[in-house]
Amino acid sequence: MKKILTISKFTPVELSSTDALADLLGVDAGDLKECVLYAETKYTPIKIFKKNGVDYRTIHAPDSQLKSVQKAILINVLSNIALPECSYGHGPKKSIVDNARFHLNNNYLLTLNLKTHPLLVKAIIWYPNNTRT
Repeated sequence: MKKILTISKFTPVELSSTDALADLLGVDAGDLKECVLYAETKYTPIKIFKKNGVDYRTIHAPDSQLKSVQKAILINVLSNIALPECSYGHGPKKSIVDNARFHLNNNYLLTLNLKTHPLLVKAIIWYPNNTRT
């Protein structure tokens, strides 16, 4: 069975094998297969301290082989997918700072901590008449 991958707007590409996908991405087929088969071993946990110097968060950094495959997917596939205008922080030239500017004059601020309490609202702050102290 052939797999179909869309690499740009309305341009389907038929893929008949992992080798065809590797060619499309411009990566070595062996590297791609290894990354798929052994994905769980391709990450190294790294502890990064938070601003308070006591608590930390753990990130899982990909090894160089996996990182090169991920970059090829980003450049050759994902960068060709149009994002909605309301999406911030997921594409070039937009960030969470831009999103914050959009909400600057609102009276309410809602913050969530999805890691520790995914279903719990952390705070709702109301600024009467758009005044912040």
